[in-house]
Amino acid sequence: MIPPIDFLGLEPLIIERLKATVPAARAVLAAEDLADVQERSQTAPALHVIYGGYRVREAAENGRSALTEQTWIVVVVVKGAGQRGDAPAALRASAAALVGPVLSALMGWRPAERMRPLRLADGPRPVFSGGFAYFPLTFTASVPVQVEKL
Repeated sequence: MIPPIDFLGLEPLIIERLKATVPAARAVLAAEDLADVQERSQTAPALHVIYGGYRVREAAENGRSALTEQTWIVVVVVKGAGQRGDAPAALRASAAALVGPVLSALMGWRPAERMRPLRLADGPRPVFSGGFAYFPLTFTASVPVQVEKL
């Protein structure tokens, strides 16, 4: 039998890949790493990796296998050089140093043998708050799921 793919195992692979390929990021963090962080004391520039859920693309008639599409969001976080009044244009320029390397690292990257390469997907707008800017980059990953009969 083909070994199963860890359904929730993509997050550490994405984090590892980003740490290895985006040296300009001072931190690459999972969502749980951010739970108690207050905005003003967070590390920047940084990358936040967030699981955005999944949807079933195909399912076998017997219900024992499916092809799912997971959504992963990498948020590029930058802080303005000044205080709260930094213009969005200046923050966008700072983010560009991370956005390009993130796209290069993840677009077309195949995280596991039986998975298709990651694809860039539609994402939400950037957010500007408290002197920080958050630029979300959304990726989809096709994750096959198969279970054995009990």
